[in-house]
Amino acid sequence: MVGLYTTELVEPNLLYSAVQDHVTGTHAHLHCYSRLPLRQLLRHVSAQNATAWWISEHPSAQSVQPSRDVILNHILSQPVKEHDVVLVESLEWLVARNGEDAILELIQQLDTESKTHGYSILFPVDPLSLSQRFWKRLRAIAPAYDVLNEHNVSE
Repeated sequence: MVGLYTTELVEPNLLYSAVQDHVTGTHAHLHCYSRLPLRQLLRHVSAQNATAWWISEHPSAQSVQPSRDVILNHILSQPVKEHDVVLVESLEWLVARNGEDAILELIQQLDTESKTHGYSILFPVDPLSLSQRFWKRLRAIAPAYDVLNEHNVSE
């Protein structure tokens, strides 16, 4: 699994359990970007093989501003290694704050980076929360991934 993917599994208990199992089985590291406050997020992921950041307007040591440029620079500044998984929640909120075109540009840049360095980025998304145009463009770059069964979903 290298490159960008989307999953429609957005329920935190199921999502993080499945991703944590994948990471543990491959000895990779999980990099989480979530709107869940850090204390709540750490209920779902193990601090042993995961690093977590809170996507928030409130500044703190473990928070990242919900800006396209800030998120891109933060992900690129992290020591993401081959086979690691970067999970970026709240794409819908980022689109609402930054606009569809800016987030599509972010996604294209992350696609190039992830493929160049051999890691994957997963976006849990509820397709009904995005415009049909954006959803189609997103899925063209980041195809569906069945997190529970760990395989690509051909559409």
